[in-house]
Amino acid sequence: MAELHARGVELVSTLRHTADNIQHFEEAEVRMLLQKTAQVLSDLLARDMPSSRMYEPTARKSVHFSRMERPTLTF
Repeated sequence: MAELHARGVELVSTLRHTADNIQHFEEAEVRMLLQKTAQVLSDLLARDMPSSRMYEPTARKSVHFSRMERPTLTF
């Protein structure tokens, strides 16, 4: 539990640094950071899921977007 919190704190710091210096990062680096962010957020949500929802069939499903549905980010 403490390890996940530490990962979240580190990630927030990295996100802020990246946002403030976006011009210095390659697109692949930003993509990797977003993937890491999604993983940490998923882990936090799974950890904090109310026990009443743990057994709902839709509670653990992931949302997937096709390539055409993905938003375009501009910096």
